[in-house]
Amino acid sequence: MDMVNFGLPNLSGYGFYFSIGAYATVSLIFYYYPNLLHRKKILKEHNFVVVSHRGGSGENKENTISAFEHSERIGTDVIELDCHITKDGQVVVSHDNNLLRLCGVNKLISETNYDELPDLLEEQGDDIFMQKSADSLSRTVSSSLISNSIQRRSQEDCKKPHKIPLLEDIFKNFPNTPINLDVKLNNDNLIQKVSEMVAKYKRENITVWGSFNEKVTKKLFKLNPNVGIYFSSAGCAKLLFLMISGLLPFFRFKETHLEIIMPNRILKNRRLIPRGYIALMILIKTFFIRKSFVEHLKKRGILVYYWVLNEEEEFKHAIEIGVNGIITDYPSRLIHYLRDNKHIHSHIVRPNKNE
Repeated sequence: MDMVNFGLPNLSGYGFYFSIGAYATVSLIFYYYPNLLHRKKILKEHNFVVVSHRGGSGENKENTISAFEHSERIGTDVIELDCHITKDGQVVVSHDNNLLRLCGVNKLISETNYDELPDLLEEQGDDIFMQKSADSLSRTVSSSLISNSIQRRSQEDCKKPHKIPLLEDIFKNFPNTPINLDVKLNNDNLIQKVSEMVAKYKRENITVWGSFNEKVTKKLFKLNPNVGIYFSSAGCAKLLFLMISGLLPFFRFKETHLEIIMPNRILKNRRLIPRGYIALMILIKTFFIRKSFVEHLKKRGILVYYWVLNEEEEFKHAIEIGVNGIITDYPSRLIHYLRDNKHIHSHIVRPNKNE
């Protein structure tokens, strides 16, 4: 697409600096007052949600019905899950396509029929974003009753075999529970079936979906623009560029949610992380983990969730910045923290389950 020639004057000398100063001033005005350019957001009765990452993977086997039942029982507001598709076209709930970490079998879900999927392992390996230390849980959750209850459920949970669940079973068993859904593969059959199920179970208003893959995000939005959608990796990169350049206030977005990593934990282990990845985490921390950025998006009706936060100091930091939600492996820990610190975070209003 060609650029329009506006016949800009010669910007040499003082004119150049004046133009830069004028641009910066206008950008800052619209950054802090975005509703001068964009329609005001529709306010909800709540301003914060607890999101169980993979159903609360620090307290139960990730992405299992028992994990989702536990999350709902303790009062989680939103369940986050991931989905893939089997060889015979069944949409299943799993973070990994390869079954090695979860089931101990080096096979792909996409190359296996649903009835042939193995049971989940009792002890599963962690990924970089998950911390499943029972000692850490006991230290952080001040209530021994809650800690012991979690441990007892986890022990009982490990005794029985678990099969990778179908997404449709989750929709049937949790008809009123808001779900944050990550479509892991750019597979047209998977994308179509997920969209059909969301519509079939009338979940448009209680589902947020998306993918790290921008192509998947675009396909989801095209199939059903009424479902909330979060920024892909490419979308986040675009946001970062617009933030750095000062162009952020002048662009409109189809996305309704930004779900961004809070990189503090990763930056504490720099020796284990590639340099290029560290540079990206520093950029995210500098430009996205700041109150003014979160406020700008919120005023435009874009909700901001940070992930994956598991420690009290992370909860406190994110809430002080003003995020709309925290995605955590330990929903019990976050819920307990909120209850214990109402005097500090008195502005927080969580959803009424009857909304």
